[in-house]
Amino acid sequence: IDEELDQIKALTADQIAALNTAAVAALTTTQIASLREDQVQAFTVGQASKLSSAAVRKLSDDQLKVMDYEAVRAMAPTLLANQIGALTNDQLASFSNPQIAALTTAQVAALSVGQLGALSASQIGAFTTAQARALDATQLGSLSDDQIASLSLAATAALKTDQIQALQDSQLASLTVGQIDKLTTAQVRALTSEQLGKLSESQIAALTTDAIKALRTEQVAGLTTDQIRALTTAQAERLQAAVLAQFDSDQMKAMEVEDLAKVLTSLKAGQIQALTDDQVASLSDAQVTALKTDQFAALGVSQLAALQASQVGGVTSNQLRTLSDVQLKALTAATVTALSDSAVAGLKTDQINKLTTEQIRALSDSQIDALTSAQLRALTDEQVKALEADDLAKAGVRGALTSTQVGQLSTAQLNALGADVATLSTTQLRGLTTGSTGQIAALTYSQVVALGTDQFRAMTAQQLGSLTGLQVVNIAMDDLQALLPGQLAAMSNQFGALSATQVGWLTSTQVRSLDNDSLGALLGRLSDLQVSQLTTGQVGALQTDQLVSLTTSQASALTQAQLRALDSTDLAIINELRAGVIPNLSVEQLAALDPTELGKLTVAQVNALSSDQVQALDDSQIDAIIGKLNEMRDLSLSQVAGLDVSKLRAAQVTDATNGLSNDQLRALTTTQLTSVSYGSVELLVNIGLKVDQLSAEQLVALGNVNINLLTDGTGSTANQVSALTSDQLRSLSSAQLN
Repeated sequence: IDEELDQIKALTADQIAALNTAAVAALTTTQIASLREDQVQAFTVGQASKLSSAAVRKLSDDQLKVMDYEAVRAMAPTLLANQIGALTNDQLASFSNPQIAALTTAQVAALSVGQLGALSASQIGAFTTAQARALDATQLGSLSDDQIASLSLAATAALKTDQIQALQDSQLASLTVGQIDKLTTAQVRALTSEQLGKLSESQIAALTTDAIKALRTEQVAGLTTDQIRALTTAQAERLQAAVLAQFDSDQMKAMEVEDLAKVLTSLKAGQIQALTDDQVASLSDAQVTALKTDQFAALGVSQLAALQASQVGGVTSNQLRTLSDVQLKALTAATVTALSDSAVAGLKTDQINKLTTEQIRALSDSQIDALTSAQLRALTDEQVKALEADDLAKAGVRGALTSTQVGQLSTAQLNALGADVATLSTTQLRGLTTGSTGQIAALTYSQVVALGTDQFRAMTAQQLGSLTGLQVVNIAMDDLQALLPGQLAAMSNQFGALSATQVGWLTSTQVRSLDNDSLGALLGRLSDLQVSQLTTGQVGALQTDQLVSLTTSQASALTQAQLRALDSTDLAIINELRAGVIPNLSVEQLAALDPTELGKLTVAQVNALSSDQVQALDDSQIDAIIGKLNEMRDLSLSQVAGLDVSKLRAAQVTDATNGLSNDQLRALTTTQLTSVSYGSVELLVNIGLKVDQLSAEQLVALGNVNINLLTDGTGSTANQVSALTSDQLRSLSSAQLN
């Protein structure tokens, strides 16, 4: 072995360089270690690459330092860490990027500060993530700013948190935007507050949203106002509520409106809620206006209460619409007054009715004007009561109220409307309360006069019934005539307050609609025309004392149909007031009358009776009128048989048209003929009676004296005797024949 070593040592540098790769590969570790520096220096790249790992690791520091750069690079993968550390700066600097990237983490960890400093930016850029993580704080801190900036994005992202914390200010400042973008959340969280504050605006803007989200509350204090302005919208959206809560008023107020708007409009609800009341109060009106709807909705009760009037002028309706009932009520009266008209008009109906009465009273005239009909209709009873008289004087406000809301107006509010009460819709008017203490009764004289026809017609029965006498007497003609039957009936208790003129205004439909009690209250003041327009049912329902109250003129105005609605007792009363009533009665009514009442009829009235009416009379009733009756042929045969013939007038028998017909003559009974007096029979036989129409029994019944009065045709009389038939002659008694 010693001879071999001596022989190896005897080889010249050229002879070493001439060895083939197989011979080089066969060199033992002992032989390698015995080589002189000039021999080692003679190794070619090809020879160096064939050295075994054991052989390479046997090379001493001195041997390595004299070797050709390329030969060293060829052996790099098998060099021990301490061997790598023994390389000269130039040797290491000669490594290609792939060779640098091929170094093990142990080899990298063995690199000296000087060796690292000799590496180019490109070589540093070749560091793998594992190699980068292998650098200790001293090694990392020795890298130049350019070298730091040359680290690959992956290598940068692979740095451990303690490595990050070891970076110097200038090194941090040298990190590229790309490298910053690749920093992990753990790396960003590892930065101290001071380190974070050293980052440039562009570096801050390059941090990922996850990195921003990962910021610790302790780090925020280091952020400068310039850095805050540099935050992107996406970054601001990821700021944790606890982090944002660390922003002091100076940081908030230092931002320009547009910068703060970028932050504010990006904040989540939790972040908005993290703001202190003082911070909220420090926002400008433009910043408050810039808040998104979900942000505005996130404001807490105390935050909203902290808003000043000067801040809310630009608040939009969309912002206000996001607030809950509790949030809305937190706004001070001064703040509510400062809201724009459009913002107030944009409140939802279920928001407007949650405002306190103090807030309602705080609304300005222009805000009240801006309220929509839907909003006004949504106001609660208490809110309506909180409206000022000036508010109700606005047509838009007054016209939008519901009937229920109108019913909540106080007497003072209602009376303050004055003649404007006439502008209430019919639906609204029906909302006015009733009763002696209600709104209807509280209307002033001038307000009742101002009400229109449609309004009176729209009133409910209860409302009309609540009118006082002083109010009723002031109802105009058109208004009174517009009332429906049911409405008029509801005013029955106030009929006494109606003037005679007002009663005269009542239409036929209204009069015909009155019930008995109502009619009784007005009957004496109705005109003749109005009386004639009463229904038969109304007339028939009149009481005796009511009929007696009719004037002669009113009684005379009753129609035939109305008279027929009366019973006999009522008719007797009416007949006393008016002649000619009875001829207009039905057959049933006429038949029910007392003969005495019929006897009061004039000749004209009797002869105005229809045949049906006459035939409906019994014997006693016929007897009461027979002396005045011309239309004898209207009598039925049975009525003729019941006549008191002694009362007949000549014309009643002789008139060819209206006198008794042959059939009626034959209907006379023997009793009637037997009972007649001389004068009556003379009347009978002297009227041109056709004796041949009498039956034998009727002739016999005439008696001796009366039969002797039959004419024989002498002079100008008809020959009644010769007109007797043989049957009639045979029926005569001897005395009659004589």
